[in-house]
Amino acid sequence: MPEKINALTPIEKFITKDVPYFSITQNAKAVKTLLLNQPELFRRIGHVYFHDASGRLVGFASLRKLSLLADDTNLAQYIKKDIARCFSDSSIEKAVSIAIHRKVTDLPIIDKMGKLKGVVVSETLLRIIGELYAGKTYKHGGIVHNETLYDLVNKGSVAMLVMARVPWLIVGLVGVLIAA
Repeated sequence: MPEKINALTPIEKFITKDVPYFSITQNAKAVKTLLLNQPELFRRIGHVYFHDASGRLVGFASLRKLSLLADDTNLAQYIKKDIARCFSDSSIEKAVSIAIHRKVTDLPIIDKMGKLKGVVVSETLLRIIGELYAGKTYKHGGIVHNETLYDLVNKGSVAMLVMARVPWLIVGLVGVLIAA
């Protein structure tokens, strides 16, 4: 993950490229064989992605569901085709918005031709959200400082955090006294 990110950073910088990607014509045995031979592919990703004859992403299926199928089962009927996806040159903010609104744990990233470039996994999405939006949350809480908000809250002392909030606490107290 890059040192400093902002909402306009391309999402492509955060993708996991080792993703289980199969032809839509393959059967369950191919998935199970890959799972047995390369289990590290599935440590962070809970889905298997499928492409058509031209290599374009057409859907995905839960690894859990596929592992229960008989080896000779045609996977086409188990593939979800309404897939949330994002283009590789899209901003982080757009990718996070898609992931949140579509309620996905892993967000496939495609190129302009519709081919899978990789996936942004849930733990990466959560880190991005935390870093992007923590600053806004701190600012709304009245924590403003010359250093970056992230550094202030995560590396600052309790006394520094209290001192950063004191002006806003005084404003709130004066407001309550005036209202009373």
